[in-house]
Amino acid sequence: MKTKIKSVTVLGRLWRDKVNGNTYHSARVFADGILVACVPFQYGYGNQFEWNAADALEHSGTFKGKNQRRVDGERQRCEPAWQWLRDRLGLNYLVDSCECSKRECIAWGEKN
Repeated sequence: MKTKIKSVTVLGRLWRDKVNGNTYHSARVFADGILVACVPFQYGYGNQFEWNAADALEHSGTFKGKNQRRVDGERQRCEPAWQWLRDRLGLNYLVDSCECSKRECIAWGEKN
């Protein structure tokens, strides 16, 4: 029997390509302190890492299909991850990010 998860933590790493003006990110998702998913290094600015972390969390099997809907035959996220996890599922939800070097950002998105 699975234990009920009480908290989800998303830790993001951001790297800004100052030459071209692009932002990239990676993230790790923890459920009750245990690493359950990684978001590999990819383009995205703002809190995009948080949306990608929610997708990775669903793909990990921790939460399946709870926050999806079909629009024109494609699955799309219905609401922000914090709203889905904190308000709908009643979990403690913590998200944090920091800027780092490209090398650190790439490494953060890889499972060790």
